[in-house]
Amino acid sequence: MTSPTGSNPTRQPARRVNGLTTRGGFTLVELTIVMFVLATIMAVVVPYFVHYYHQARVDAAARELGTATQLARLHAITRQKTVWLEFDLDRQMYWLSRSSPDEALAEDALIAAFELPGTVRLAAVQTGDRPPRDAGQVATRFFPNGTCEEFWAMLRGTRSPRTITVWLDPVTARPAWID
Repeated sequence: MTSPTGSNPTRQPARRVNGLTTRGGFTLVELTIVMFVLATIMAVVVPYFVHYYHQARVDAAARELGTATQLARLHAITRQKTVWLEFDLDRQMYWLSRSSPDEALAEDALIAAFELPGTVRLAAVQTGDRPPRDAGQVATRFFPNGTCEEFWAMLRGTRSPRTITVWLDPVTARPAWID
C-alpha cells in the first residue's frame, strides 16, 4: 500500500554507511548459509519419508484386502449364496465373484475386482489345509451362514522390507493383520 505521497510506508528507508546508500536485507553469504542448512535437512528427511511412504502402501493394501473379505462375507450373508474370493498371483490381483473358479466368470457374477499397487506384491496365499502358493490362482469361499474357509495372504513391499500377513478367521470371517 502506498501513502498519498507515493512512498511505501512498510519499506525501510535508505541509510548511508561510509558514504554508500544501503537498504536493509540479507547478504548473499547469509542466503547461501540458509540454503545449505535447508539442503542438509532435506537430505536427511527425504529418505525417511520415502521409506515410510512405501510401508504405508503395504499397510493400505492389507487394509483393502481386509475390507474385500468383509464385502465378500456381507454378500454371502445377504444373498444367501456362496461368494468366492479369487487370487491371481501372476497378475497380482484378486476379485470377488458369485461363480465358482471352475466356471467361466460371467459379467454379472463379478462383485468387485482389486489390483495391487506396483509397490506391493502378493507373495503367497494359503487356503484351508492346502500348501501355500506363490504362483497361479487360488480361491477361497465365504458361506451364507457368515463363515468362510480359513486363509492367509502375505503382502510384501517391493521397495521396502515391510511384510504383512492377512489371516481370516474361519468362524467369524474377520481379518487379522500380522506383521
